[in-house]
Amino acid sequence: MSGYILEADGIEYRYPDGTWALKGVTCAVKEGKKVAFLGCNGAGKSTLFMHFNGLLQPQKGLVRFAGEKVTYDRHTLAELRRQVGLVFQDPDSQLFSANVWEEISFGPLNLGLTAEETRSRVQEVLHATGLWHLRDRPVHALSLGQKKLVTVADILAMRPVVLIADEPTAYLDPATASRIMDLLDRVNREGTTVVISTHDVDLAYAWADHIFMLDAGVVSCGGPPPQFFSDREMLEATGFPLPWVLEVSSHLKLTGQLRGETVPRTRGELINAIRHNGAVKGECTMERAIVILGHGSRASVGDANKVVMNIAEMVRTQLHVPILEVAFMNRKSGLQTLHEAIAKAVEAGAREVIVAPVFITKGQHLREDIPQEISAVQAAYGGRVQVKLASHLGEDPRLAQVVMDRIREAL
Repeated sequence: MSGYILEADGIEYRYPDGTWALKGVTCAVKEGKKVAFLGCNGAGKSTLFMHFNGLLQPQKGLVRFAGEKVTYDRHTLAELRRQVGLVFQDPDSQLFSANVWEEISFGPLNLGLTAEETRSRVQEVLHATGLWHLRDRPVHALSLGQKKLVTVADILAMRPVVLIADEPTAYLDPATASRIMDLLDRVNREGTTVVISTHDVDLAYAWADHIFMLDAGVVSCGGPPPQFFSDREMLEATGFPLPWVLEVSSHLKLTGQLRGETVPRTRGELINAIRHNGAVKGECTMERAIVILGHGSRASVGDANKVVMNIAEMVRTQLHVPILEVAFMNRKSGLQTLHEAIAKAVEAGAREVIVAPVFITKGQHLREDIPQEISAVQAAYGGRVQVKLASHLGEDPRLAQVVMDRIREAL
């Protein structure tokens, strides 16, 4: 056994309109790994993924699954698509049933499972994806993020060996994107190979075991994240920047402010490395962290994401305080988002966590239960961490001023 679950060997494919999508793509995905394909729009990522599960047949070259050449007879294709599940970028192109339960049931029933076996699988994935409360919801009434979760649940109900997700976080607010990636992480820990495509270098660097660059129909580079992003010529040629964590940690190492051979992959790892190395003028100045909490009811996903991320970047660059979590919360999402965001900041080593609410909807007020919940969370940590609301920080007026000014601009 080679250890590769999926292989593309010299694949070429041209669409009927003449678009040459794949130009001799060769790559291999190791079993059990998390693999990311980076590439600009039109690079061929979606086309390659449709070859991996047999929706498209190469005009030249071949695909291997578990070491065996894929043939295109009906039986082989049915088995391949059961083993290799594909989640499309646009969930509306995948969803067609009346409600969530029927949607997730379709795959197992199509496999020939009994009604009882199907019911068991549907219940299992609904709980695993946090969709149980939406089981009777009409599919057309779901939000974009909920639809994305349902499409993942669709595939999980088939119990594939490989789960492929085309741009799983595209157009999602930060909290929902994080929820999707946490789910894919959990699926991988349970033994499923997970393959995604993305434009987000920070996501690929922090998440993947292996990254491929697909550029104009050709795989131009591939390797583990630190090795992959060490190829500066490739990044310049393809127009992709360095991941933020890698750029900052590289600068700190060059200036002698960060020591050791370990290369941080996430913001939390970078903050911990800085704390343990005593970087930044010989003292740790990173024990205070901020949770930017988008707070809105009817704001569009795109607007909410843009506003919150702009504020996060301003706080990070002007106040030099780490942003350990960016979350978006509304009336439906409840207080779980707030709890999870604070927990991630504390896990990364913060001793003081500042919750900075960002009001997306004009004229909106802070939820009455948030201050009480912050007090409860702080009590739960037994004094190990102090949690504050940014608007209550009398001793640090700069923070409140920057956040509130940015909110006013956004409105």
